[in-house]
Amino acid sequence: MAHLILDGAGAGWAAWAWLGSAILAFGLDACWGEWPSRWHPVAWLGQAAQRWQGAWSRQPSAAVAREAGRRAWWQSWGVLMLAVTGVQGAGWAVLCLWPGAPGAVLAAVLWALLLKPGMAGRMLLTEVQAVSDALARSVEDGRQRLSWLVSRDTAALDEVEIREAAIETLSENLVDAWVAPWWWWLLAGPVLWPWAVWTYRHANTLDAMWGYRDGRKHWGRHAARADDVLSAVPARLTGWLLCAVAARPGGSRRWAAWPEERDKTPSPNGGWPMSAAALALDVRLRKPSTYDLHPAGRPADAAKTGPALRLVAWAGIAGWLLAVLAAAGWVGMVGLASRAPLVVALAAGMPGGTGI
Repeated sequence: MAHLILDGAGAGWAAWAWLGSAILAFGLDACWGEWPSRWHPVAWLGQAAQRWQGAWSRQPSAAVAREAGRRAWWQSWGVLMLAVTGVQGAGWAVLCLWPGAPGAVLAAVLWALLLKPGMAGRMLLTEVQAVSDALARSVEDGRQRLSWLVSRDTAALDEVEIREAAIETLSENLVDAWVAPWWWWLLAGPVLWPWAVWTYRHANTLDAMWGYRDGRKHWGRHAARADDVLSAVPARLTGWLLCAVAARPGGSRRWAAWPEERDKTPSPNGGWPMSAAALALDVRLRKPSTYDLHPAGRPADAAKTGPALRLVAWAGIAGWLLAVLAAAGWVGMVGLASRAPLVVALAAGMPGGTGI
């Protein structure tokens, strides 16, 4: 009986450590932002992906290139999951060695250090603000700074086009930098979250590095498809978060166009957050020969940068709060009844319980 109660209590402390890791990770991102590249797991993943691509990507045919890309994706995923499992296992070891609150606090710290590199909310806001600051100096500085964030050629963009691209990047990358990691953290629960969060981060990073539309497109097809699938729900959630944050009386007429606007982009996911941002800010967002979102909107001038940053910041905070509140409700009210024998064990040990 005591063994079952201890197991149930241990499962409960693990769940609280999972929840605590989310609060700590949010604080780490808000206060300190990104780690230096030499200590950042995503930077390590990017460097490894470059070497992998150099060794594998040049194949004699499209079919061979696709198969090579698929194998490289899964092999790199396997290596990453081994590393993630090590850190996750350290947290569980702490919970076993120091049962109760002390172990839960230490495990939460370890898991927060594992969770934080999988998201980059502060960096997203900082980089887009940096584009605006560069534009205040000169258009050429703005082009150069924007080129750090987007794959398109920025050499001929004017000021309005630079600001449009910055707002597009800000809204679209809210998905992969923030909302998607929290979605997968919540969906996977206290046990599986590291594999879910880092599978998503792996897919998104490799899509950015391998998902080309040029002669290497066959090599990167698996990476691009994986990112599309794993981002599908978070992208739609992000669009709705932006809508909710921007909601105001009398704005329903503009939002009636959203279903049409969000289908204008070639990306199955990007149109949701970008069109929501365009309508929320009443700004036109264009990519020549690709899409034209909210064409009746105003030009993207300097006055739009602040509202865009606030919109995305509040949408991100709202997404995090929803994830944490949902997790807290599950941990506190359900008591892990569906995943551990906690409720049964406690009931059996209470006065009048059946005992075992």
